[in-house]
Amino acid sequence: MVMNREAVDSILQMIQRLAPQDRAALADEVDRISWRDRMQGVVGQYPRLSINAFNLWHIGNRQETGDTVPPGLLIRAASAGASRVEDDATWYLHLTWRRIGSLLFILTTAAVLSLYARRHTPDARALAAAGLGLAFFLFLTEMHERYAYPVIAILPIWAVTSAWRERVFVILCAMLLLNLAEAQPVDQIAGDIGAAKVILFVGLCAYLAFARDTTAGPSPAEPAPAPRPVAPPEPSRLVGAFRGGTLIAWIAAAGIAGTLIQLGVTAPDLETEDALYLSDLEPAVARQGYGQLARDAARWKAGRYTSEDTTTFAGWARTPRPRSSTKSHRGTIGSKPSSV
Repeated sequence: MVMNREAVDSILQMIQRLAPQDRAALADEVDRISWRDRMQGVVGQYPRLSINAFNLWHIGNRQETGDTVPPGLLIRAASAGASRVEDDATWYLHLTWRRIGSLLFILTTAAVLSLYARRHTPDARALAAAGLGLAFFLFLTEMHERYAYPVIAILPIWAVTSAWRERVFVILCAMLLLNLAEAQPVDQIAGDIGAAKVILFVGLCAYLAFARDTTAGPSPAEPAPAPRPVAPPEPSRLVGAFRGGTLIAWIAAAGIAGTLIQLGVTAPDLETEDALYLSDLEPAVARQGYGQLARDAARWKAGRYTSEDTTTFAGWARTPRPRSSTKSHRGTIGSKPSSV
């Protein structure tokens, strides 16, 4: 089923015609959704390549593309110039963006674990854990900007051991800060930031006035004895097999990806001049204001949401992804631009 803007508006108007007690009962039913149902429904809740996360899917500025469809290159290869192709026409039409992202995450996770198996020291353990978190953030679809927080929490264990590692950590923090500033502009807390700067300035002045001189420092203590080196354990056969399998999987994935790209690049053009691939169109998206969702939901529960407000309400209401009973890629390939 495809729900367009008019359908969403009509549903909202029907809800507004309900009696106040019925609207309250509907809101209570929504609030009673279990945490288990909410967790199971997270995947697919935002069916786009990236949700404000500056990761792999922002390269080429295609982050708003839906992740439930295969790449346009694969559709070109399967259609071979035709304006219609069935979902099951070939096996690689099942490679949606979401599945491609999951495969990339599996491969990079295996690569990080294989590299860690070569040298499992404490600092390497922290670096590997941060690498797994970064792979989760970079390669899976539907990522939010906040999903990089675990990397920032774990990486200091590795970064504090040398100066160049600290610089790497600072650069990563700066990139995350830029990502957060794009997703949640800081102008709304400008007064708080100004107050924090004033407090910081007063603290610096107090430190200059009252801090004791510690440049001389205490007498150097006797150096601690150097720890005895501990030989790392020999890798087991299972670890060796895992590393070999990871290498084979990467080689196979690279070969398959190269073959599919070649098929898409060499695919013929569409049969008619006015035909186009709908996957090549820029998707139309809208963003809600900061805190707008909570305010709109509160107004709706209180019965103060009128039919004139459906434009704002529909701006943040999620439209389900298209489904077709004939199992064809009419949602991806069309003959006229007006079919969108």
